[in-house]
Amino acid sequence: MLTLSKAAQEVGLSKTALFNAVKSGKVSATKNERGQYLIDPAELFRVYEPVNRVNVNMNAHSEQKLTTDERILTGEIELLKQLLEQVKDERDYLRRQLENEAVERRKLTLMLTHQPEQKVEQVEPKKSLLLEKLFGRK
Repeated sequence: MLTLSKAAQEVGLSKTALFNAVKSGKVSATKNERGQYLIDPAELFRVYEPVNRVNVNMNAHSEQKLTTDERILTGEIELLKQLLEQVKDERDYLRRQLENEAVERRKLTLMLTHQPEQKVEQVEPKKSLLLEKLFGRK
């Protein structure tokens, strides 16, 4: 079992961020007799990726350990990348919605303003029967 501060170091988060995750139920933890939170490593790594794994992926040949500040920054960078992806997805969704609404608005405008063409019949003027009778013309 890991204390809150040790668990935060393992995943590259601040102690406050991990405490908030415990409070929100994202990570389960138990309290010991002194009132300290203890987190099972399996539970912690179920939700968060360990920083050591990130180090191995970044540079497999490097034996260099990150300082606590670097681990926190690495964790924050990963969280920001996730947030950025969420914002991009939301932006794309909103663009599609806006485009669909514009198409619908155009259709409705056409329906409201459409006036079918009326056929105009050309009526030939009637010829005077009087002229036909008098002059024999048609």
